[in-house]
Amino acid sequence: MNAAPPRAAGRRATVAAVLAFVAMMAGAAAAQTATRLQLERSDADIELVNAGRADEGARSILRLPGCEPTPDDRATFFYAPGGGVTARIVQEEGEPAVVAAPLMIVRQPPAVEGADGPSDAETLEAIDATTGFGRPPCPEGLERAEAPEVELVQGRTRVVGRDFFLDRGADVATMAGPVRLVRTPASGGDVVRADAEALRYDLDGGRSTLTGGVRVEAGDRISEADTLALDEGAGVAILSGDPAVSRAGDDEVRGRRLRYDLETNDVVIEGNVEGTFELGE
Repeated sequence: MNAAPPRAAGRRATVAAVLAFVAMMAGAAAAQTATRLQLERSDADIELVNAGRADEGARSILRLPGCEPTPDDRATFFYAPGGGVTARIVQEEGEPAVVAAPLMIVRQPPAVEGADGPSDAETLEAIDATTGFGRPPCPEGLERAEAPEVELVQGRTRVVGRDFFLDRGADVATMAGPVRLVRTPASGGDVVRADAEALRYDLDGGRSTLTGGVRVEAGDRISEADTLALDEGAGVAILSGDPAVSRAGDDEVRGRRLRYDLETNDVVIEGNVEGTFELGE
């Protein structure tokens, strides 16, 4: 095979370099620099981040007036159908929590002249939905997922529900159910799984509480209660009911409060204790 003339080889090298540069720039254009928004609440700081990709439909629209249903408010939309929208909630005490959903909407009333410090005036809504944007870029054709999954992760616990909402002036957020919780213990023991009708997240202390028809499974232990208050930092859950019930094999305990160790799967009963136990020979 004859070697290419030096000038032709030089042209090919130049074309290859140009193509590589174009490919690099296309990749850079496809990615989107993360957009951030900081909310200061009385009990916690909330940082919203949109790290989604523009080529996957990600959009960040900041403080846009005129969108329904509250036309006087200014709405911020963080949207990433391919993933990348999060809200990190940090309080003085307790484990930080991260909420993730394809669409987050912050609605803020008009600024009040002379106001200083956290106003707690925003609403924060996280939903699993797809949407388009019109002109002005308010959401158009918003369609919620048939089986929505909005995620809250705190420490070793992951909770999935239909949506997440923090109202203005409130220090407790809500997640509509059905709610599913999974916690992986640090010790490598039994994974804890729980189902409930709804969840409350307290910004003051960063504690989650499952409510309504709570059912917990870990290994051969099954527990049922009206509420489950999770202290992720301590690795403990408090089951409350009238009564709360916990069974492991043929053993059963009942009480108004059951202290559930999420690492060891042990239960301590507090209040109106009752129980049946299978005794060995």
